[in-house]
Amino acid sequence: MKFKLKHLFCIFIILAISVSSALSKKNAKENNKIQIDSILTIVDYDLSVKSPILIDSISIKGTPFTKHDAFKISNLIDKIEKPQSGSSIKISPKNSANWEIEKPNKKQEYTIEKSEIECVYYYAFYVNASDFVNFKINFKSTNKAKIYIDGEEKLAYTPSEVKKLKEDKSDLSLPYDKYLVVLQVLSNNKKKQYFSIDIQAKEKDMALITTSLSPKRSMNIDDVFSGKRVGRSLISPSGDMSLVSFSEFYDKDKSYSWKSLINITTEKYPSIPFIPMPGAFSIQWGKDDSVIFFCTKNDKKTNIWSYNFTTTKYNKIAENISDFSFYTVDSKDNFIIYAVTEKIEADKNVLYKIDGMEDRQSNFRKRDNLFYLDIATKTSYQLTYGKHDIRLHDISQDSKMMLYSISDVDYQTPPFSRQTMFIYDFVKRSIDTLWANKSHGLTCHFSPDNDKLLCIGSPDAFEGIGRNVSDGKLANGYDNQAFIYHLSNGKIDPISISFNPKIASSYWNPADYFIYFQVVDGEYKNLYRYNFGTKAYTRINTGEDCITGISYAKNKPIATYLGYGASNGKRLYQIDLSNDGYDMIANPEKENYENVELGEIDIWDYTNEHGDTIHGRIHYPPNFDKNKKYPVIVYYYGGTSPVGRSFGGRYPFNIYTGHGYVVYCLQPSGCTGYGQDFSALHVNSWGIRTAEDIIGGTKEMLNQHSFCDEKAVACIGASYGGFMTMLLTTKTDMFAAAISHAGISALSSYWGEGYWGYTYSSEASKNSYPWNNQDLYIKQSPLFQADKCNTPLLLLHGDSDTNVPRGESIQFYTALKILGKEAELILIKDTDHWVQAYEQRIMWNNTILAWFDKHLKPQTAWWDNLYPENNLDK
Repeated sequence: MKFKLKHLFCIFIILAISVSSALSKKNAKENNKIQIDSILTIVDYDLSVKSPILIDSISIKGTPFTKHDAFKISNLIDKIEKPQSGSSIKISPKNSANWEIEKPNKKQEYTIEKSEIECVYYYAFYVNASDFVNFKINFKSTNKAKIYIDGEEKLAYTPSEVKKLKEDKSDLSLPYDKYLVVLQVLSNNKKKQYFSIDIQAKEKDMALITTSLSPKRSMNIDDVFSGKRVGRSLISPSGDMSLVSFSEFYDKDKSYSWKSLINITTEKYPSIPFIPMPGAFSIQWGKDDSVIFFCTKNDKKTNIWSYNFTTTKYNKIAENISDFSFYTVDSKDNFIIYAVTEKIEADKNVLYKIDGMEDRQSNFRKRDNLFYLDIATKTSYQLTYGKHDIRLHDISQDSKMMLYSISDVDYQTPPFSRQTMFIYDFVKRSIDTLWANKSHGLTCHFSPDNDKLLCIGSPDAFEGIGRNVSDGKLANGYDNQAFIYHLSNGKIDPISISFNPKIASSYWNPADYFIYFQVVDGEYKNLYRYNFGTKAYTRINTGEDCITGISYAKNKPIATYLGYGASNGKRLYQIDLSNDGYDMIANPEKENYENVELGEIDIWDYTNEHGDTIHGRIHYPPNFDKNKKYPVIVYYYGGTSPVGRSFGGRYPFNIYTGHGYVVYCLQPSGCTGYGQDFSALHVNSWGIRTAEDIIGGTKEMLNQHSFCDEKAVACIGASYGGFMTMLLTTKTDMFAAAISHAGISALSSYWGEGYWGYTYSSEASKNSYPWNNQDLYIKQSPLFQADKCNTPLLLLHGDSDTNVPRGESIQFYTALKILGKEAELILIKDTDHWVQAYEQRIMWNNTILAWFDKHLKPQTAWWDNLYPENNLDK
């Protein structure tokens, strides 16, 4: 057969295309590399200073000391944390080195200078993964080297003995974050020494990887745990000193803690470490700054001690107390009231009887009784006896009276318990009953002049004297109110009836006679002063969005408190309540976040169809650009509590925004902190108004903000919020993905099976039961509307949850699978209602973000890496 010229031409074209295609593929592979165009470097020249004295020529293992042991001698890896240009690092006791920027040559090689003395070079740069990525670090060098990522060795490199350098690779799969890469390179005296390094990834992952020399980064889940933290502060009676607890996490889930005495009378707040005795706990100040009290344990038995700062002497007041529960010291340091727990062992037979609904709970069979301990003589005797659990409320300021209560179960009358309150007179040894068998128990304390009680409890307490709701509404029992009870005549003043915030804690200050209330003020946690004479409330500026852990001096109007907000962790303050001047004492978390970039936060409220203002806020990603489109996460609780302005926590919005999401958080109808009429909307609703607010608020928020991608919106909630997530998926298809943690799918099964199901429902479903309000228990249960769910749903649940049993998620998952819907169920091992353990928290957080990434970005690699498909049911 003869070929014509045109046939040869065609063959030539085909060959050319084949060669071109092969070259293109080769170039494409080579182009999928990120060259490291600059790098930070320091040199450790001080190896001779740090070299060991060679007692023998070999070690006990029979190995000689070689120059390669220089890595071990120099090892600065643990000291290298956040390198940046110009920052210093201590390389030996006498010398430091500064990080400097170095550039590669035209061949993208970094030159190692010839050195006559042995030294180790350190090079550093950062890799930023904006999503879960798979990539390789390619490395070759004339020298021995090691590569570390965030302090973990990933590659040990030894050059080839032949002239041509070999290339070594480290395959990595990393979640989104910024990672520190450190190279440890051993020098020698050869003329030509160099290395090259680059990052290689698949084309789809290239846009997800960047490099830099700056430690600035977004917040990550490790920030929630790691670093120093300030905890409880206990101010002294004079207000001059405060005993402060600190802690620091290290090595992932390990931590240590310590206490310091801080002098708060001077501007620099000098402190000294202080622990009265190893293992000391339950530390309390005495009547003045000279004495503290504390406890220690000895073979499961408790000792009570005092320590005198003036004499520096210890005094053991009581020893070997079995089954110790708690103690409190009277205001004059005359005596101590302590409690001992008596327990009825659970029935261990194969068949065992439950003694009432509360008997499923671990503490139900425990009962506290009170003991009196005279400090001077160290003698004690039992104060109370019986099968009731005794609750100690307070000891009067004159040390003459004790306030305590008991509770009885009443299964026929919500909220299913009745309180009896007593006053015991130590002088007369007499008991007076203030009230008996009252529903809606209260927490009470004596006034400074001992003639009144400050009581905190439900609006329905004292026959509803504190209720302030419109006709036809039922008060929300979780919206705590304050009452003054006059001991002389039993008169009750509902002092917060027109005060909108929910009372969280209270203190009637003997130093100035004002009452101080720590409150839930919508999404804020504020401090208010109540003037008993004028009956006026004044909000005190604390300098923070939220405060907690307030401690008051007994003898001066001085207090300490922890403050935090949506953009900062806890900081310790002292405040002079005579003029409301405050100052920061300690901020140990500052260094934790010095290189963390946070986004802005805006208040964004909307008015629902009923005319109610639904408060909310928008959290923006760092370096927010209003001209871009961002996926959106909608968060809510929906139960009776608002979502506070927390920093970190179980649902850390700053981590979500750091991962490129806009977060919309709203406070739907029924939240406390906005007045009793608003919180009453929670009662007998079970999501009716709440769902309207979430759907309406989200739609309006998306309409008003063009930077939100309305096709990439997800919702998430936990507990009651998990119930809301399930319910929302049956009412709207607007969400591209949803997550429910520990959610309720059937109100009737939660009501009967959850440890607190029937008691919580006594408020949330007041006067409604499965037999008298089937519309509520069935129509508002997501399980009975499962066929309407079209949203990809992730169900998360602790496998040991006693509050909302895991069956609530399992039965909804079962329904969705039978209906052919997209749903995943993840159970968290050995976990109750809250995810607290370190490892579980990390995996839980990553699971949440991986699910959102899969459906909103979409990036499936992270989810597939965490939960590879086994197709067992296919």
